[in-house]
Amino acid sequence: MARALTLEDFGQNMPTAGLSDQPPVGGEARLEVYEDGYKAGWDDAVAANTKAQTQISADFAKTLQDLSFGYHEARVHVLKNISPLLTLMAEKLLPQMARDGFAQNVVEVAKGYADEAGNAPVEIVVNPDNRPALEELLEAETHIPLRLVEETSLGPGQAFLRAGQQEHAIDLEQVETAIRDAVAGFLTDDTEMLKHG
Repeated sequence: MARALTLEDFGQNMPTAGLSDQPPVGGEARLEVYEDGYKAGWDDAVAANTKAQTQISADFAKTLQDLSFGYHEARVHVLKNISPLLTLMAEKLLPQMARDGFAQNVVEVAKGYADEAGNAPVEIVVNPDNRPALEELLEAETHIPLRLVEETSLGPGQAFLRAGQQEHAIDLEQVETAIRDAVAGFLTDDTEMLKHG
């Protein structure tokens, strides 16, 4: 006959310390424990988010600083390469263009004076070297009472226009000097800024 299987009861020898010391958790106590756990979790999440935001801000600031440095390096490089071109333009090209357009500019100013002065004649005082170019342009302006006057004390880039009580001076030398000074100032200011920036 088969013998019955008997098993040892381990439940009686198990330690019960700590289990029976706590009273069973009721509804209000359970809610309080839940809220404490939720608050601790929320605080941990806020702290982690703050730390992440601080790190992102620091990384963003570093990236901006790197970009700014890269921009200034590129600007120095570009200015070094184009400064001879800008200087050449200021010293040669723009003044030559201004000289080439001098007669046209004088005629345009004279037309404006003639419109304002009505029937009063417009007197154009220029260097004798400028007379041929002005006469050629003024041939088409027969409706304007103009009078050309030669003055040897004027430079080839200078002219005075008079109509009634109004006077206007055109001085290409001043314009050329202003252009050269502006370009030199631009290049000097940028170079100084880049040295100290």
